[in-house]
Amino acid sequence: MSNIWYFLSGEVPGGLFLLIVLLLILIVILEFVRRVGQTMPTAICRRWQIRGSLIIVLAYALVWIGSPPRLDPLRIALLADSSQSEPAWLADALVDLTSRSLQRTLPQAVINPWAGAFNEYPQPGVGMLDVAKYHVYQIQCRPGADKSAVKVLKLHSATHDLLIDSNDLPASCRKIAKLLLDDLGKKSEAAEPFTKPLNPNQLASLYRAEFWLANTAPDSAQLIFQSVLDSDSTFSLAHLYLAGLFERKGDFAGAQNHYLAAARLETDANRTFLDLGEFYLRQHDWANAEPPLKVVAAKYPQTARVYYDLIHLHPARLLDLRLNTPEKLLREGLRLDPANEALRLQLVNLFIKVDGLTSQSILNDGLKINPKSIPLLLKLGAAQLYSGNVESSKKTYNRILAFESKNATAVFNLGVIDYRAKKYSQCVENFTRSLEWGGPVDCFYFLGLAYTALGKADLAKAAYQKRWELRSGKDDAFAELARRQADSLKTGSSE
Repeated sequence: MSNIWYFLSGEVPGGLFLLIVLLLILIVILEFVRRVGQTMPTAICRRWQIRGSLIIVLAYALVWIGSPPRLDPLRIALLADSSQSEPAWLADALVDLTSRSLQRTLPQAVINPWAGAFNEYPQPGVGMLDVAKYHVYQIQCRPGADKSAVKVLKLHSATHDLLIDSNDLPASCRKIAKLLLDDLGKKSEAAEPFTKPLNPNQLASLYRAEFWLANTAPDSAQLIFQSVLDSDSTFSLAHLYLAGLFERKGDFAGAQNHYLAAARLETDANRTFLDLGEFYLRQHDWANAEPPLKVVAAKYPQTARVYYDLIHLHPARLLDLRLNTPEKLLREGLRLDPANEALRLQLVNLFIKVDGLTSQSILNDGLKINPKSIPLLLKLGAAQLYSGNVESSKKTYNRILAFESKNATAVFNLGVIDYRAKKYSQCVENFTRSLEWGGPVDCFYFLGLAYTALGKADLAKAAYQKRWELRSGKDDAFAELARRQADSLKTGSSE
């Protein structure tokens, strides 16, 4: 029914306006032929007006079916305001459980897409999420004698106050989820966060232990995770927490066993399959990563992060997907979650050396969401440089230094620009500063070039030799160039 509504409301390629124009053109042309040419009887003219209109509507419907409307999804960000919450673990627990409940209730929504990411996707700030058109909620907790006071704050809206039982987290999360659903105008009842009901006391223990794990008490946390599984081996959350703990400790076999156990227990949850697939990606086990990631893409296409994961597979493994190229995958991921900078940077990498305007457009869209993003600004400076827009690139790198005064990469790139402009003394200063702040070893190679241009052969040779000493392997092209330059200086060459 919703698809029919989208069609009738004009949410189709070209909108309903295009269909109306085509129908009017057909009617006018046939009427003109009937009146001016006087060769078409009125009955035939009317018959073809009806038939032609039906053909146009049918063709238009087929176009719509082939390329349905790309509507913005419902985006929900539920955050723990830990600075205002005590105990801190409770707010985190309520956020995790409520977001799981909402995902099961609203399977087409994008809800906390960073949840469960191992490191590559930090939670965006409130301002970023607001610009990216998320409904942003924050949870604050205050403990009481029997009940805990909870505030649910919605950005640009009213605050809701609740009393919840911190010893019955499932009931508490359903209460919060129902409040959010009502606020969003959804009449659904809140779903359970997991496939099977979990023991409330053990659930609270798990979330406390996860908080300890995050605060450097892994052994204590592991004991609790294991004790929960000893009493109930089907406790999927305990499997997930143990899997993450084992992976951090380097026990990859143990981690795999628990990731697989969680996926078997939670067969209708995108998070467990996503966690499993990403675990295999981190191990460079492409064959085992492929099936769970494709399950997520097929069953839970609103999961933005899976599109970032899939591009790490060989292109031949993508051919059976609807979105079967890295560009298609990344664009879909960004459509779902515009705040995901990892997706945006990967998409830019496809264009940066071949289409500067496209890459700059993608980056500028991201900078509207996060104007102070250092990774996006660094990539924008590189895109401008590849496009030959040197002055814009310099402005971008100086903009980075205004936000982060000791950014080694920005200073290195400014040094490269100065070298190309033959400002050798200035570029030496920039490369030296970059090295002081932990910049790339290629600073030594460019220092060698600059010193050579300045006629300082001894300093140039020392810089080239240092770059050779810091080579990363046989395929280190700059190291090989540095070695050759050092040898040429040794024979008395001025270059």
